[in-house]
Amino acid sequence: MAGRGLIFSGAVVVLRCTQTLLKRLHQTPVDAPASSTVLGDWYANILWVYRKPLVLAVSARTLLPVLLPARDPNSLGPRLAAALGHILAAVLATNSIRANTV
Repeated sequence: MAGRGLIFSGAVVVLRCTQTLLKRLHQTPVDAPASSTVLGDWYANILWVYRKPLVLAVSARTLLPVLLPARDPNSLGPRLAAALGHILAAVLATNSIRANTV
């Protein structure tokens, strides 16, 4: 499925952004392949909460949401990956699942 998106290095993780978010990130849309990860493509938009910009990214397959401050556009990929790692670790721990099982 082609569409607007950003591709981050490593595994193919496609972040499909709204036009508003792309402008804020100073990026142009590219045709992106489907993600090669288990969580699939991610859809992202910018939200304003108490006059502070936040990025809401949602996994297409699981609807898992990640909310990040919309600062430093160049570090969005690594910050998204770090936040996702923390969230998944918490979900696994809550459900008593060992990380090496997944």
